[in-house]
Amino acid sequence: MQILHLFSDWKWTGPAEPALNLAEAQAKAGHDVRFVCGAPPPEAEQSLAEMARRRGFPIDTSLRMSKHRNPLANFFDGRALVRMIREERISIVHAHRQNDHLIGGRAARSTAKGVRVVRTLYDGALPGDRRWRLLCSRYTDGLITLSRSVADEMKTSVQFPNLTIAHVPGAVDVRRFHPGVDGTGIRAELGLGPEHLVAGVVARMQHHRRFEILLPAVREAHDRIPDLRVVVFGRGTNRQVVAIDPAREMGLEEVILFPGYRDRDYVEALASIDFLIFLVPGSDGSCRAAREAMAIGRPVIAARRGMLPELVTHGETGLLCDDTEEDLFHAIVEMASNGERRTAMGAASARKATEEFDLDAQARQILKFYEDVSTS
Repeated sequence: MQILHLFSDWKWTGPAEPALNLAEAQAKAGHDVRFVCGAPPPEAEQSLAEMARRRGFPIDTSLRMSKHRNPLANFFDGRALVRMIREERISIVHAHRQNDHLIGGRAARSTAKGVRVVRTLYDGALPGDRRWRLLCSRYTDGLITLSRSVADEMKTSVQFPNLTIAHVPGAVDVRRFHPGVDGTGIRAELGLGPEHLVAGVVARMQHHRRFEILLPAVREAHDRIPDLRVVVFGRGTNRQVVAIDPAREMGLEEVILFPGYRDRDYVEALASIDFLIFLVPGSDGSCRAAREAMAIGRPVIAARRGMLPELVTHGETGLLCDDTEEDLFHAIVEMASNGERRTAMGAASARKATEEFDLDAQARQILKFYEDVSTS
């Protein structure tokens, strides 16, 4: 099968890693895969292209692939894609972002009728704007969504009668994220001993990330559980105002730690925590850090937002809570107070990740979906 993945961005954020993981898995399965994304600026410290280079996976950065709609850039990219689709006899164009969906969809419709356009929707909510409906009606043959509820909603909607729709859970590389990862080195680096109970947060520190709920809930929980510590892995232009200064004003300098963004030791950083707190799905809505923590064998305290309730089974793989200071406080205390239950939920999380989030299984499921779309 000849597969063309399009990613209209150069940044290593949101769905970039899942898209690259999928392309790699498909190539390893013996398919002819091409991956096209934007070229990073010279000053970029981290990019999709750089991560692909580290893995030894070839990608194409010769097109503009602008994240946002740019009529002139889209025109030239569209012409290049038409040539690419024809010359390489592409059978599947797989789009991952809205602008590459538009460019790739138009290019596919301008070539042979047998070319199918598939889009992965990473968000846990169905877009409702006119442009999205236009893309689905004109330039889409199949839609893959990580959210079961979104798939069910689209299947029952009269707006998308000609779409083939599938729910495919987001994947994790379970060979990389697994319960055997050792996080003791990170704990030692952060001054955390075996007596500490460590909650982790993985998030860009922005205003919408609900630190105004997290910080007071942690303060109250720490009064009840003095050995509780919280480690926030992430960065953000508003980190000082949103998180660091308020934590200091609450007297939490030694309780909440901010070691910044972790790259090469990210897996070990996740393994250093005892459980994850996840309150707001990120910009792409896929809740990837929750899946990764579960694969390592850590339970998750999750807010009832987006697709988080689909990932976390209350009382089995973690705890669900309302997005309030009081409810989060009770969830932290409940998670922290019962070590045996916490261990059991962590083991259940790892089993669920192995059964539902495996990358190779996802690749096989999506390849089967391509076949379904091609024959529909």
